Amino acid sequence: MFAQVITFKVTDAEALHTAFGTWQLEVAPGATGLLGSTSGVTDDGTAVIIIRYRTAEQCHANATRTEHLRWSAGVAAMVVGELETKDSIDVVADLVGDPDEAEFVQIMRGTLSDPELARKLSVENSAVWASFRPDILGTVLIFHENSEYTMVIYFTNEVEAREAEQKELPEELRPQMELMAAAYAGEPSFLDVRDPWLS
Repeated sequence: MFAQVITFKVTDAEALHTAFGTWQLEVAPGATGLLGSTSGVTDDGTAVIIIRYRTAEQCHANATRTEHLRWSAGVAAMVVGELETKDSIDVVADLVGDPDEAEFVQIMRGTLSDPELARKLSVENSAVWASFRPDILGTVLIFHENSEYTMVIYFTNEVEAREAEQKELPEELRPQMELMAAAYAGEPSFLDVRDPWLS
């Protein structure tokens, strides 16, 4: 799987939302290898677009299509400051529910101290985690260069997610949580998308 993570500042979230609708209608249907997308704008105006394809080649081929070039030019006019793009062919998805039903999406970004351990833990004890945190519909962990990562977490809704954060961790999950602390370096940054645009 290939994933592209794009972030930038935007002043008009509604205009970007309209552009996303245009992308779904005019661009996505002809995109070979497209697996899905997660987009939205945070409260501080940070736009995030995460697109998944089967291969990097399919993503790059799609970027040369007339429909995509026209759409990209429209979005580029909305960008304030710098636009950041991070590509990856190393993606691990753990989907216990239907991400398209998520009403709240949280994106974590940071650095890994042990990428292989993080990879292993990202799909370990899925059934137990699903029972403990039914508010989580799934996660997508994207590995970047220099041990950087992006993790996308799909929640049923923000109220249930915040309530579940306060629950006491079951004894059987504590060893795994301790290993997670060792696999992830430092504090991550968070992008909270309260109105996710999912496809």
